[in-house]
Amino acid sequence: MSTRLLGIVVLLSVVVTFSPAAATEPETPPAAPATAESAEPEQVSPQVILETQKPPKYPPAAFAARYTGTVTLEVVVMVDGKIGKAKVLHCTRPKMGFEEAALAAVKQWRFEPGRIGDEPAEVTLRFRLNFAPGGVSLSSETIPGGSSPSSSSGSTSNIK
Repeated sequence: MSTRLLGIVVLLSVVVTFSPAAATEPETPPAAPATAESAEPEQVSPQVILETQKPPKYPPAAFAARYTGTVTLEVVVMVDGKIGKAKVLHCTRPKMGFEEAALAAVKQWRFEPGRIGDEPAEVTLRFRLNFAPGGVSLSSETIPGGSSPSSSSGSTSNIK
């Protein structure tokens, strides 16, 4: 009986050794694709020149009624630091004068231009101006897909 058992063990060894599962070599992970050694140039967001950042004039009728309002603007800061296009995206209290006041103020602002590497770059930003009888505050963000990094997004300041 031991000869029979030895024959079965040998037969099983042969089957395991030559079976398709055993015959395949272990898979090696595919090589990582070659990456270019080009580093992306540093991107710098435009910075407002504080002397030019005059607050919007609070619309008199809205102020008298103690209305608050928020205006979201989209502006293009040109390579020379001036505002190119500017438009109102949203206003919480339309037709109270908030939109006009916000546009008039922002169009006067000047910026240190944004840059990509050493080159000045045109950058699209969004500003949210919050009007309250106690003052106007500003929050800004870079539009996704714009020329400047998102690290500048979400900043908030009071305009003096």
